[in-house]
Amino acid sequence: MSEQEHVVFLDFFGCVPSKEDLQNSLAKVGTAIQGARLLVALRHDVNTGLDLSALLPGSPTETVSHAAKIKSVLIAKARLDDLQVKRLRIVTDPDCAQWWKRVQEVCFTPCYSIDQIYTTVPKRTVKPDGDSVSSIGNQVRDFFRSLPAVGQIGFLRSPNIPAEVFVHGFSTRFGGLSSYPGMKSLNLTYTMKKPDPEALIKENIRRLADFAGFDGGNLHVAAATHGIQVWTVGEEKPAGYDAVISNMPGVVVAAPSADCTLVLFADPVNKCCGAAHAGWRGTMTSEGIAMATVNAMKSKFGTNPKDVLVAIGPSIGTCCYEFGVEEAKQFEEFDPSCIVHKPDHPKPFVDVARTNKLQLQRGGVPASNIDMSNTLCTKCHPDKFFSYRRDGTPFGNQIGFIGIKL
Repeated sequence: MSEQEHVVFLDFFGCVPSKEDLQNSLAKVGTAIQGARLLVALRHDVNTGLDLSALLPGSPTETVSHAAKIKSVLIAKARLDDLQVKRLRIVTDPDCAQWWKRVQEVCFTPCYSIDQIYTTVPKRTVKPDGDSVSSIGNQVRDFFRSLPAVGQIGFLRSPNIPAEVFVHGFSTRFGGLSSYPGMKSLNLTYTMKKPDPEALIKENIRRLADFAGFDGGNLHVAAATHGIQVWTVGEEKPAGYDAVISNMPGVVVAAPSADCTLVLFADPVNKCCGAAHAGWRGTMTSEGIAMATVNAMKSKFGTNPKDVLVAIGPSIGTCCYEFGVEEAKQFEEFDPSCIVHKPDHPKPFVDVARTNKLQLQRGGVPASNIDMSNTLCTKCHPDKFFSYRRDGTPFGNQIGFIGIKL
């Protein structure tokens, strides 16, 4: 379905409309529903006995029903995302305007184009369960918690980081609830530009945290602005930051990725840790984001680079990361081993993970302290990871996370 097409939600929830009622209501919004896929919200124990496809010839119809109105909306939204449609028209009555406004705030993000179209809806003879504006947030949270995950949740660990001191890992893409194709299913970052609402991201985080053994409410994820700013938990946040560090037990720091390199840092001597998002720009700016993180740990917590244990995680590999000739020169100038030239490919391929490793070594971190065992290519493994280069937009994000155990 193209981006120009739209979906219509016909809000007849709690109604027992006759054929004539439906015809009258639909006649008033005829132009709004033409050419759309229709999703009709009905209470699960109401059966009108009407053939909607006969009432709306040429318009595909589907019935979405649940005992609670908000849940029927969330089921319908998942169908909307399956179709990769972001234009939505809601046909309802003026009495429900505030309810739908709150639903838009909780269940959708600004990436959707949503219009409310008012008509005369047949009398709602059945009161929707929990149908109040104030209860919508809790209903959405509870509904998400009740849903089965898409795929098995899991994460990768590094043998380098002592499990008795730190909880850590690199998440994979399954085990969550995200339904948009490029974001299925354990998308872990919220942005207004993507379809996953904040409530769904919080549930995905809760599931990962429960599985990994930390408190999702104490998770702090880097903003990923492709720079070298480092935020220390407990201090004022900078405008943008690509790494987070902490020495607080129970606090977990993390960085997101959909191809960029994830780097985790553990200092078992001074009991502190960090997580960095190492995009190519952040890698090649000044000392690089990885060493900027080590230096921040040194400044804030007294870390000696020789004590730092590092785990470099999944990212797009030299098998797939084709780069512009001019941009690649800075990698070659840093170290020729950081680029790969392939026959029949005029552009070189860059190794961002290796670049970060070499920067850390030159900054005083022993090579034996840097684990590269989880540097799988994100683009080559659609069964494990999200990848911007493979999936385009919108894409999901995995994270690398680490925290000091309580």
